[in-house]
Amino acid sequence: MARRIAVGVEYLRDYRAGIARVGTDLFKALMAADKQTEYILVANREMPPEYGSDIQPAKQIQQGGYYQGLPDFIAIPFWVQFQLPRILSQLEIDLYLHTGTPPLLPVLPPWSKIKKIIFLHDVINVKSPRFFKPITFVHGSVAKWLALRSFDHILCNSVATKNDAVRLLQANPEKITVVHLGLAEAFQKLPSTEAVHRARTIVGNDGRPFVLFVGTIEPRKNLEGLLHGFKLSGLNDNHRLVVVGATGWMTSNIFKLTRKLDLAQVVVFSGFVSDEELSALYRSAALFCYPTFDEGFGLPVLEAMACGCPVVTSGIPAIREVGGEVPIYIDPKSIQSIASALREVAENRHSRENMARRGIERARKFSWDRAALDVFKVMDTIIQH
Repeated sequence: MARRIAVGVEYLRDYRAGIARVGTDLFKALMAADKQTEYILVANREMPPEYGSDIQPAKQIQQGGYYQGLPDFIAIPFWVQFQLPRILSQLEIDLYLHTGTPPLLPVLPPWSKIKKIIFLHDVINVKSPRFFKPITFVHGSVAKWLALRSFDHILCNSVATKNDAVRLLQANPEKITVVHLGLAEAFQKLPSTEAVHRARTIVGNDGRPFVLFVGTIEPRKNLEGLLHGFKLSGLNDNHRLVVVGATGWMTSNIFKLTRKLDLAQVVVFSGFVSDEELSALYRSAALFCYPTFDEGFGLPVLEAMACGCPVVTSGIPAIREVGGEVPIYIDPKSIQSIASALREVAENRHSRENMARRGIERARKFSWDRAALDVFKVMDTIIQH
């Protein structure tokens, strides 16, 4: 009899954000790599069309229930805590893989024979509470501490995240396996002509070069530092700064600073774009700058390298684990460091070409096929144990 494994994925109001796409891409890779196991995706919302078309409806359970009208920071924990356990109790499965928000209470009763694995993406709210709302900090910190003890095994997206979990949450290192993330298909091939045209429309059709940033607009991403560094570098005289990503939390200072630094005419806030459009933006940018204060992995850095875009980014452990020797690393707390690196890359064509070539080579080391194989080995061991 074939094994049955359920994978829990949480979709935000925009499907392309962070952990939702990681969970979905991993689910698709597992289904492709392991034909002997029946995989079932359990989601709090209907899957986006670009994902759902690849997965049979019979393989999906989508139940948002009464929480659909609530903000994500309320709706998702409620769904995880109260609806997910009910759904799982009705499924005859051998293992549950949780890829989203860690639950405060057990998702299954103590007497359940179903094995449980959780994918821990970071412990940033424990390390740096100043970047989060109080309720997010408290819930996230407590839930992660409890999850590391109630789940049978933990997957971490980087050695950096594993080390943080052991140091800050006293996790058992023997229960943790590191599984590096992979690349979405859109970043492994050239974008369509239509996507390139749409990307040019976002940036402006005057041919002006641009610096690209990708990520949710929130304090941890250090957009204030990027704005100051962009201004200090002098690139604002002949470059644009394109910011791709949703508006998150604690963001009012960002837009005020843009006006204060007299950058409103050269900074573009695009909101979300499709993966194909993002691929086109990476490929046409002068460089990609990601001066984040902290990350669990740093997926945009991997995407940029895969598309041959030179990368300037923070020299923090998780990012170095992804970028290796390819990016120019900066101190995210130093505006001068950001400005100098921006100038160094923007003004040196040979350096950009060299970084582009090495970035493509580096990105080939990361794939969802490899990640799926690593996860499958862990699941097989846990089920057999």
